[in-house]
Amino acid sequence: MTATALIVARMGSTRLPKKSMMPILGEPMVGHLVDRVLQAKSLDQVVLATTELIGDDPLVELAEARGIQCYRGDSEDVLARIHGAMVAFDADPVVEILGDNPLVHSDLIDDVMAFYYDGAFDYASNATTEFPQAGSQVPKFPIGIRVEVIRAEALERCHQAAGDPEMREHSALHIYSNPDHFRVGLLPADGVWSRLNQPELTFAVNYRRNFDLISKIFELCLPEDQNFSLPVVLKALDKHPELRALMGAPE
Repeated sequence: MTATALIVARMGSTRLPKKSMMPILGEPMVGHLVDRVLQAKSLDQVVLATTELIGDDPLVELAEARGIQCYRGDSEDVLARIHGAMVAFDADPVVEILGDNPLVHSDLIDDVMAFYYDGAFDYASNATTEFPQAGSQVPKFPIGIRVEVIRAEALERCHQAAGDPEMREHSALHIYSNPDHFRVGLLPADGVWSRLNQPELTFAVNYRRNFDLISKIFELCLPEDQNFSLPVVLKALDKHPELRALMGAPE
């Protein structure tokens, strides 16, 4: 088995085009994410999963510059792209990380991986409000730092069974929407992660304001630690509460 992180990124975002390559402190946003993912001890390889469109060539060049592998697949069918990368790189499990989640940290990757193995799950993720089945009592992480771990056999079944376009766009949606057919585990934001139990926060980059937020966080935190942790991010927010206004969609 080859534990493989697939960083899913493209240049064609409709809300914030070319966001993956937008510079933060002189480096592309997705480049910062690659650097953070590479620090995870539980991974055997890191792959940038992008599309076959010529507009995504800069992402291929970034992967080469960072010394990681790249996979190019369907531009519309994300599930097919993830499945193709899994097959091409003999990935098991697949660790899916979205390219617009640049604050994902190696410690969280390692803990979700340990949770996945300990529970013998088909699918594991840190719990967020994106999982209604988690219930109101489960402590949840902020949006935008999600780590999804998927067993290769489960992803294969998902690829074969998921026909709805929404299920193809969100690669694991079919899995965690069918807990009777897949063993699903959600890591709660408690214990060592209790500080992250702030589900009202969001660090996903969908709009320019979100990018401005992430840029400011890197400016505040990166000079002190090249692999700054998620609790450090929250400390920065505590010191600069005005940054919270940059989260989510414009009003």
